[in-house]
Amino acid sequence: MDDHMSTKLVSVLIVGESAKGSSFLLQRLGKQGCECHVATSTGEAIRLSARHSFDLVLCTDWMQGINTLIAALIGSPASLFRCHPVEDSCWWLPAVRHGEECLGTPALRPSEFAHELDGIVEEIKSDKHLREQVADYKHFRESS
Repeated sequence: MDDHMSTKLVSVLIVGESAKGSSFLLQRLGKQGCECHVATSTGEAIRLSARHSFDLVLCTDWMQGINTLIAALIGSPASLFRCHPVEDSCWWLPAVRHGEECLGTPALRPSEFAHELDGIVEEIKSDKHLREQVADYKHFRESS
C-alpha cells in the first residue's frame, strides 16, 4: 500500500493480554477499514506509540502503567479508552480525547461504547479526509 493510501486509514492500537482476547474489537474495527495493532502490555504500547502515531488506543485490560500511557498520549491527536470490569461485564472509560485528558468523563456500557466507537472511527476518517483535501489544495496552490 502506498503512503498516500495509508493516511486514509484509522490507526488503532489495542492493548490487552492477546489478540485473541480482543477479537471482537479487531473484527469490528477491521470491517470499518481500520489498521489495527496489538500490544500485550502498556510498556509495549508506549514503545509502539513512540514509533507510530495512533488515532485511537483501546485498553481491554486494567494494566499497570496505564497512567504512563495516558501521559504519553496527552498532546497527541489520539484518543484512549480503557475497559473497566464491572460484575459480569465491563464499562469503557474515556481517558484521552483528541490528546486532552478527560478523566472523570462518564463511563460507557458495552452497547454505548460500540455505538460511540463507530462514531469515533467515522469522525477520525472525516478529519483525515478534510486534512488531505486541505493538503491537496495547498499543494495545488503552490504548484500553480
